Amino acid sequence: MDLAPYGPRLVELIRKELEAKGINATSKASRSLSFKVYDQKLEIWGTSYILFLQYGRAPGKRPPFEIIKNWVITKLNPPKDKVWIIADTICNNIAAYGTSIFKNKEKGLQLDLILADIFAEISNIAVDFQTTSFAESIAMLYEDKK
Repeated sequence: MDLAPYGPRLVELIRKELEAKGINATSKASRSLSFKVYDQKLEIWGTSYILFLQYGRAPGKRPPFEIIKNWVITKLNPPKDKVWIIADTICNNIAAYGTSIFKNKEKGLQLDLILADIFAEISNIAVDFQTTSFAESIAMLYEDKK
């Protein structure tokens, strides 16, 4: 089965989900997505922090300051003299309480649901192909017996 057509569709579905959930402020996650098909496998590649967009971040450790600072600039667009204090406060808050995605997975990227839809479609195609192949084989056997 050729999986190549599913690569662009899966990447696009993930991008749409990031946008719909409002968790694509800097667009870095969307831009990082790509795919590769080899040996009957489809791999989706993206930035490592996409896992935080899916599962969130548990309390206990401060996130990287620069990433939060860039998010603050892009998403909140505060005055330049307020960026550092806002980013630092957010980092401390995440360290203390975790992210909202960690607390409520529905706010995050739900890759399992996206993948389930694609897998269902691929399974239906495989079943249709097997059914068609089986029917064609029966027809050929029937023709041979005539």
